[in-house]
Amino acid sequence: MPPPIHDNSEALFKRLLIISLTVYFIFSILTVVIPYKPDHQKISIRPQRIVKLTEIPLKVHAPAAIPAKIREKQMDLEEQKRREEALKKAAEAKKAENEKKKLEEAERLAEERKRREEERIKTEEKRRAEEERKRAEEEQRLAKERNKEIAKNSGILKAMQGRGKSNNLTNTEEIDDVIAQSQVKPQKATQQAGAAAGKPALKGSGGIGSVSAEVAKGQPGNLSGQRTISARDISPAGKDGAASPFAKSTLLKTRSQESVKEVIKSHRGSIDFAYRKALRSDPTLKGIISIEFILAPDGTIISARVVSSTVGDPAFEEDVLKRVKTWKFPAYPDSGNTIVTYPIEFSPA
Repeated sequence: MPPPIHDNSEALFKRLLIISLTVYFIFSILTVVIPYKPDHQKISIRPQRIVKLTEIPLKVHAPAAIPAKIREKQMDLEEQKRREEALKKAAEAKKAENEKKKLEEAERLAEERKRREEERIKTEEKRRAEEERKRAEEEQRLAKERNKEIAKNSGILKAMQGRGKSNNLTNTEEIDDVIAQSQVKPQKATQQAGAAAGKPALKGSGGIGSVSAEVAKGQPGNLSGQRTISARDISPAGKDGAASPFAKSTLLKTRSQESVKEVIKSHRGSIDFAYRKALRSDPTLKGIISIEFILAPDGTIISARVVSSTVGDPAFEEDVLKRVKTWKFPAYPDSGNTIVTYPIEFSPA
């Protein structure tokens, strides 16, 4: 049997590697330890090179002359551009001015509409007041006609005509005064004058001072300071010596409660308008304002004042008082000054 063959290549490679590393190590040590001395004689000396920088001037070419036509064209373009900018600025300024004028015109139209609306409201109030006045006059005329008819039926007119012309009692106004005096009836203390449903209610009292009881009884009394027609104001002058209410005399024409109430009712629309305007500022505004005013014989109001008020709004009270001062009543030349106290109740719907 042959002996086994051993592979010694690996061991041989290790030996060679160790030997080469050892030689390299020894050579490196010798290189460091042994100094190097160059041979100066063998070294050739080279001359020093001098570097000189030379500036070469650049050739600058003069700008070529622009032809006159091209220059003129450029100037035209610049001028056109300048004009366009000026036109643009002018257009912007004009646009701003137009906007300002439109705004001012809109404000003016709004004020004009507001003024026209106020004038329309005032005209409507005057128209309503005129209609109420005409209605009151028509009612008074119809009432006079009814009174005349009643007088004829009751024999009063016949008795008056039987006295002859010397008695001077056939005057229509005197007959109306006597009939009205005999037909006055007691009025309730208050009378409601509310507005329609859904609108603020405006209530007015029917009592004017202390006239209700005095006129109803036909006794001498004062209409808040003014004498009324009564039996004592007529002097007796009958042929048979008996006292007669139709004796020859001059009867004083005085203001009745109904005539004053009719005029006040005709101006109720104006008071209602003032109350509606006040409700816009204070929806809870309500209460009673008692106003006292003095009537002159020509029907104008001499003075007016607020006697009492539970409203608590001086501005509204002043507005109502100003409207009351503009009222106009029928003229009674022989009545003298008449003082009237009239409470008005305000309450929202």
